[in-house]
Amino acid sequence: MTKFDLPELILPVATLRDAMEAIERSSTKIAVVVDDHRQLLGTVTDGNIRRAMLHGVELSAKVDGVMNQSPVFGRVDEPQDQLLEQMHSSRCRQLPLLDPDGRVVRVISQTT
Repeated sequence: MTKFDLPELILPVATLRDAMEAIERSSTKIAVVVDDHRQLLGTVTDGNIRRAMLHGVELSAKVDGVMNQSPVFGRVDEPQDQLLEQMHSSRCRQLPLLDPDGRVVRVISQTT
């Protein structure tokens, strides 16, 4: 499996257990699903996993079946106050930041 320098990043073939581990090791408490080129595909929170488990989904299931496929994201060149406003208005606690090529380069949270 591809290794990334950000603890939040996982591939869509990762399992729910892998996503839980990514959430646990990340200070932002989210898993960000990307392809091999770091293109954003979705996000997974502990709430997504919890709801899936309540519907009988096993921890060995692939994460792409439970991820949010339309996540809110920002751009690395946007001002910090604009990013924070975007987080506030969309009620998200974490925000993947994309470079001009659409690759995830950082994830910010309301605590960072």
